[in-house]
Amino acid sequence: MRNFFFILFIMIGCSPKNSESSIKNIDSTIISDTINVIVDEVQEQTNEQVFFDKRINLDSILNEEYDYYLSSIEDSLLSIVGYNTLNIIDKIDFNKFYKSIEKYNFDNEVHQIDVFYLGTSFVKKYYNRHPDVMRTDLVCGMINNNTLINGNTIQIGMLKNDLLELVFQPTQTFDKVIQFNIYEDETGEAFTSYIFENDTLKNITFDSDYSWIEKGIK
Repeated sequence: MRNFFFILFIMIGCSPKNSESSIKNIDSTIISDTINVIVDEVQEQTNEQVFFDKRINLDSILNEEYDYYLSSIEDSLLSIVGYNTLNIIDKIDFNKFYKSIEKYNFDNEVHQIDVFYLGTSFVKKYYNRHPDVMRTDLVCGMINNNTLINGNTIQIGMLKNDLLELVFQPTQTFDKVIQFNIYEDETGEAFTSYIFENDTLKNITFDSDYSWIEKGIK
């Protein structure tokens, strides 16, 4: 704002001194344009000041007794709750897998499991018909092939810090992490694991509490 008053002062000082009011002789268009320039500059500076990083401050939540993400780090395993922070499941291209079916006898019923596989990568899905559920769940799986992931935001072989920085603000705490688990919700019934080796993403695994379903490929 000081720039505005300085410019206005110069403009007034250069106007005829014998006028009834120096300001009246200043072209209103020039004043308007000058004001607009200054306002834009002030707004830009204000935007820079109010900008803040919306990613999670990992150190902060880990130091809280109870935090929204139920975060923890133990033995190099970092865990948080909330698929909304980073959900790779939506990026899986199931059309690129082969498909087979597994059948299980459980609770006096035969249940069908859809198995998607390609090389050593696989995913198992199950439609839970329980009246309180009625949805398809990802039971388990492992992906180590980038062709099975749509987009390039998350890629096997990417640097650990690059992946963690999709969710968290940069911190030295990343150095401790070898595995990053994201739970679907606070029940802990399903989760995705990002497993690192030599500070790069080695594979992505999925697990759930469907204990009656074999978690590997038969």
